[in-house]
Amino acid sequence: MKNKSILILLLSSLTLFSCTTNNYQVYEYDVNGFFIDDEFVFPMNTLTKVKSYQKDDEMFAIFEDMVKKNSAEVDRYHTYEGINNLKTINDSCGKNEKIKVSDDLFELLSLAIEYTKLSEGKFNLAMGSLIDLYSPYFSSSKDMVYDCFPIEDELLNNVISSIPNYSDIENYIVLDEENKTVLLNKYNDENVVISLGAIAKGFVMQKCYDYLQTLNKPYLIDAGSSTMACINENPISSNKKWSIAFKDPSINTPEMYLCNVHLNKNVKISTSGDYLQNFSYLKDNIIYKEHHILDFNTGKSNHYLRNASLISYDASLTMLDALSTALFNCNSASSRLKLINVFEERYNCHIDYCFVIPKTANGNIDYDTYYLELSSSFASSVVNQYSKNAIEIIINK
Repeated sequence: MKNKSILILLLSSLTLFSCTTNNYQVYEYDVNGFFIDDEFVFPMNTLTKVKSYQKDDEMFAIFEDMVKKNSAEVDRYHTYEGINNLKTINDSCGKNEKIKVSDDLFELLSLAIEYTKLSEGKFNLAMGSLIDLYSPYFSSSKDMVYDCFPIEDELLNNVISSIPNYSDIENYIVLDEENKTVLLNKYNDENVVISLGAIAKGFVMQKCYDYLQTLNKPYLIDAGSSTMACINENPISSNKKWSIAFKDPSINTPEMYLCNVHLNKNVKISTSGDYLQNFSYLKDNIIYKEHHILDFNTGKSNHYLRNASLISYDASLTMLDALSTALFNCNSASSRLKLINVFEERYNCHIDYCFVIPKTANGNIDYDTYYLELSSSFASSVVNQYSKNAIEIIINK
């Protein structure tokens, strides 16, 4: 093996670097996609993998089974034989049917409701209809610029009116703890559509993390290069730490990485960004971008951040995924730190962060330069220079 090995993960939101000190064999297993009718599907619509330092076909098989089982339950687009999943629940809206679900799916729905309330709707599990409205535009050519915002105001407002407010979400997504059932009611005479896409990867990866912890061996698990965990010490690193590089979100950056950090064992990482699912449109001869993290109040995306990356040793990946999404809808540094504190206190954990804040002038967003705002612990783990696209580094105590 070479003295330095680099594993570049798909989509490059996060990348693992390792300085090798031993002649370890590295084994990487990707969860396979499969066909549903004529459609080829990846679990959670992303590439999921586990990296190991011992060949273990039994572990690989269990990991794949766990990913596929749990992803089938949170799938709101496909039906699976013998499973009441998210599609089953959404299809039942307004029919006064109590849908019996598995313990895992019930747990996830309970958490999603709690995150919705804690974040005051900045994360909202009932935004499926709004997400579906935008999806065709996110899948179009990245080079296309629409002549105007492509969704009519009337249609957008109608969809917004079908999303329950966070304060009474439990009146429309009714959970029965004893019987593990879900009753989905209409809101304003419109179907409520639950979407768990923002936290599904975190939930599935947390289940895998819990299983792999019992094996007491080093692993790295990754879903879509945005949800990751490093289990036990890194055996091929001289300092036993895991080295993670975060992607630079700038549009025309000549370099790939925002910064590189060294992290201890049993760390969990979640990152959300505006640069993978978006579309562009013209307004007043200025090109604007709309991305996939939406605000249920306006029906559009905010541009307070370009990236939110969270690191924790004691929070769950499910919670980190929800929080990294919700932070995109916080309009100031103080509101972001307040929201982090709310989650830390509720779940008795500590969360470190790195925010990429775009430079703006006269209402125009500069997608190539930005401010970096970091917690002191995150900053202390950085081992290289920050990207030259960062015009100011703000470190909070």
